Amino acid sequence: MDLTAFVQVARGDAPADLVLKNATLLDVFQGTVTRGDLALFDGTIVGIGPYHGKQEVDLEGRFVTPGFIDGHMHMESSLLAPPEYARAVLPHGVTTLIADPHELTNVAGKTGMEWLMKSAEDLPLDILWMVPSCVPSAPVEHAGERFSLSQMLALKDQPKVLGLGEMMAFPQVVQGDPEPLAKINAFKDRPKDGHAPGLTGRMLNAYAGCGILTEHECSTREEMQERLRLGFYLQIREGTAAHNAAALLPGVTKDNWRRIFFCTDDKHPHEILREGTIDHLIRLALAAGIPMEHAYTMASFNACEAYGLHDRGALAPGRRADLVILDDPHTVSIREVLTAGRVVYRKGQPMGPLGAPPPWTQSNIQLADPLPCTYPLNGRRYRALVMNPGSLWTNLEEGAITTPNFPYDQGMTKLTNTERHHGLPLQGVVALRGFPIQGAIASTIAHDAHHLICAGSCDEDIALAVKEAALQYGGLVLVQKGQVLGRLPLPIGGLLSDRPVEEVSQKLVELEDLAHSRMGLPAPIDPFVSLSFMALPVIPEVKLTVEGLFSVTQQRILPSVEP
Repeated sequence: MDLTAFVQVARGDAPADLVLKNATLLDVFQGTVTRGDLALFDGTIVGIGPYHGKQEVDLEGRFVTPGFIDGHMHMESSLLAPPEYARAVLPHGVTTLIADPHELTNVAGKTGMEWLMKSAEDLPLDILWMVPSCVPSAPVEHAGERFSLSQMLALKDQPKVLGLGEMMAFPQVVQGDPEPLAKINAFKDRPKDGHAPGLTGRMLNAYAGCGILTEHECSTREEMQERLRLGFYLQIREGTAAHNAAALLPGVTKDNWRRIFFCTDDKHPHEILREGTIDHLIRLALAAGIPMEHAYTMASFNACEAYGLHDRGALAPGRRADLVILDDPHTVSIREVLTAGRVVYRKGQPMGPLGAPPPWTQSNIQLADPLPCTYPLNGRRYRALVMNPGSLWTNLEEGAITTPNFPYDQGMTKLTNTERHHGLPLQGVVALRGFPIQGAIASTIAHDAHHLICAGSCDEDIALAVKEAALQYGGLVLVQKGQVLGRLPLPIGGLLSDRPVEEVSQKLVELEDLAHSRMGLPAPIDPFVSLSFMALPVIPEVKLTVEGLFSVTQQRILPSVEP
């Protein structure tokens, strides 16, 4: 920016590019609102006051707030490439993302992160990247690529790279494992995101003391208070699988709200289109009785304070002109969205395409040959993975095998996780409770190593679903009685679609409807997000890796059956 020209405009000696007159402006510094004019020049806020401009718009008292910031998210969970994700969220007021691309990095390593960064160039949505810290997410995992410290450091000084992504290896950190500690030390001058579900007391002290800045894996008021007391910034998460707002928003007070901001973590495209992301969290905050000025500040400025983003997040001179203009702040009814002073969304005018991502040239599927077509669980006693709807936490169940057709005749389905990156003959199998379906659902979205996970009610349907998912180079497949009911190919790493958001959203809704109406899955359970987290070995109590049933609490593989 030309500072000489900026100063002239700020003094009133030259016209601003745009003046928003008669606006109700959010003051994030004092938690209040003020009435006045807002002047913009060269993508930046010049000042508040009686300015004149080349263009002047009378807002007639409408509410103006800084652009919303999603403080922690994985874009890959939307199944969308960056241009289509931008089309989805800009109408909902989101102008900045703090994105951790550890999903595609697990599949394709440094190449995967670089592909996402390239895809996001020149978008009106500003995407700031956290370098994934745990690829693979746990020592037991077989990721598509190992993301070494040297590769991380090669990306650290890229212009859009902000800091270190969520440190999921919290057991290793608090045990003094040199590998994660070396990564933390390498980013000692940068923000570092946390991930420590269930950690408390002295272990949490050890984790916090390593310089971890934020925490989004928080589900109770007690956890919230302990983390705030130790100096964490707290991210209240509301996504597709994890819903923490109802439990945590009542814990927001006049004393702690400055240390809290919002994130989605993982959210599917049809939910983004239907209810939004950070705007949805603002509505929940307002419904919980949080003052309007606080709710909008938590949606914008607080994340900037946490991450040191002093160029945005406030309606103040020198800040980026990322703005949301609302017809009604109480319902979060958005009229216009501006990024860098340019209108990118206007109510009633659909957004056009924002460009296409570069070609994806990496291999998605490399399975062992031959693939098993039966998945035996023979023995006298079993261990089952128990899914809890609405939560990423699971439980371990143990009991006696009482039927030769186990686990199907004991009210359970079967869960398999097949290695898909290197053609290794690895496949975990376990009984699954809490996911009652008739047929099989296969997916190459299986956090975080993203192998080929499948749940089913008979071995034949599981085998067919796995085969079909491989034949389409990744994605989602539904099978029942030997027939494919539906599919959604995800040709970019087996995680992302190359199609428009509306098309991906509609297809995903169709598949979810099939899972519920034809396959018998209870409506509260999201078939694909819920299934994808059954493989994540960093959230307790047990998960299924390609090596077998893994105890997160004991940090070891458990036999699925005992003789």
